[in-house]
Amino acid sequence: MDEMETIFQQVKYSFEKCTCNLQRVNLLLNQNIQWEMYEEAVLTSNKNDSNSTEIRKRGNVHFKQNRYVEALESYTAAIASAKSKRITALAYSGRSAVLAKVGLYQESLVDLERAFYNDYSQEFTHQLALRRSQVIKKQNSNRKTQVLAYPNYHVQATACDNTSFKIHTDNKFGRHVTTTRDIEIGEVVLVDKPYTAVLLQDNYIYCSECLKVCYNLISCDACAKALYCSIYCKFVASKTHKYECCLSDVLDRLESIKDGLALGLKITLLVLIQFRQNKSHDLEEIIKMEAHTNSLSVRMHFTIAWVSSIIYVLLKKHTDLFNDLEGMEEMFKGLLPLIIQVVHVNGVVINRLEPTLEGYEMITYARGLYFLFSGFNHSCYPNAFFYQEGPRLVVRALGTIKKEEQCCISYGCTFSTTSKRRRQIELQEQFYFTCTCRACSENWPEEDEESDSREFSESFDLVEMALLRNDRRALEDLGTAFARKLKSVEVTAPTRGLTCLRKLVVDCYQVYESPRNITNE
Repeated sequence: MDEMETIFQQVKYSFEKCTCNLQRVNLLLNQNIQWEMYEEAVLTSNKNDSNSTEIRKRGNVHFKQNRYVEALESYTAAIASAKSKRITALAYSGRSAVLAKVGLYQESLVDLERAFYNDYSQEFTHQLALRRSQVIKKQNSNRKTQVLAYPNYHVQATACDNTSFKIHTDNKFGRHVTTTRDIEIGEVVLVDKPYTAVLLQDNYIYCSECLKVCYNLISCDACAKALYCSIYCKFVASKTHKYECCLSDVLDRLESIKDGLALGLKITLLVLIQFRQNKSHDLEEIIKMEAHTNSLSVRMHFTIAWVSSIIYVLLKKHTDLFNDLEGMEEMFKGLLPLIIQVVHVNGVVINRLEPTLEGYEMITYARGLYFLFSGFNHSCYPNAFFYQEGPRLVVRALGTIKKEEQCCISYGCTFSTTSKRRRQIELQEQFYFTCTCRACSENWPEEDEESDSREFSESFDLVEMALLRNDRRALEDLGTAFARKLKSVEVTAPTRGLTCLRKLVVDCYQVYESPRNITNE
């Protein structure tokens, strides 16, 4: 960071004269910048048998203490870190024991086969064969599983044909969404999947490619970061990951300087690879998104150019990217900063609700970019809301929306919970615009939600109990009932209790998707 500040002071005058991202990056590339600290991270492999063995031993301790969640994560981390086949096999063997213990028999059998495949020591072959026969026997006996029956968004996904809205662009509203027909409260407007997404932290339960919950992930052959639910996802990811792989530690360091870098790089690689194949649709869709480049400070432009320059230098030196994409270096240098900024404005964090002793908490585990969802504008009193079913985003109506009316969501702050001054500051800092929605234009006051909440306390208790039971049917029934009641009292401006009803509708459609559904005895 000290060197970054020094370079900024040296080039600030010249940097201010740059008119595009390419000029900014090339200016930094012509400076005498010391790249060694980042080179070290590239050259140091994070596959290490000693580390894997230590992690596996911790898994053994957790397993003996019946701490199956921790044991499973430790064994998966050991698999990811293992370098040799024997150490990999030992980690697979340990994980198979946990999976069998919690009733995931098929996954346990798969891991046993992986242990055999990885040249498991002959002295333990008999032990593995014995375990396999025991697992098969338990599987055939239909013994009750210890895995809790949480709803699975891959099975119970909300359906929508995405024909009830259109995306427009004009000078007044910019890119925005209007409906093609009347929409009732609670009705689905949109279901969107991410163009791509990245995990935000080390985790051992999600596929790095499709974000599917998986308890027997397989590892990248070269790094300890990427984990996949299948050979197929590993293959699909390889078209970009073969370039990102050696940069996994570097990206972790640089993400602290500019968040969104990892997702921005992955998107850049995808669109350049497609562009090379004469497929420009995805790039065109991204360019349509708001980046607010002209609103950025010189300091922010410099930060983005700085991390982009580092990534360019390391990719050029340590990968075949620019041999594979011959003649596209300049395009890369200009495009990566733009997409980082697109991600900053349009990227969506992906959350899950996870049970706690007090109820549940929201956990952020990934970030994605959504082409259709990015078209929705903000309102401090929105007529729609969104929630997540795994990586999928679902938008539902929170008010009656007439045909050709603009459909708006909240970007995080509403008039009922946040003062107008605070809302305007937050929206300007994050999204670079001044909100002119009706609540802001008419200076609607904050509401006393606490007094209203007491009136609806029984209703909130019903929702929370359904959430804790993971009872999707009950939540859907409650959501329908509250939406019907909200329709009966709907007015053009908020009244006492209306905010609580709106909140109840939103809460009911929170799909309780918890990947940590392995129990500890």
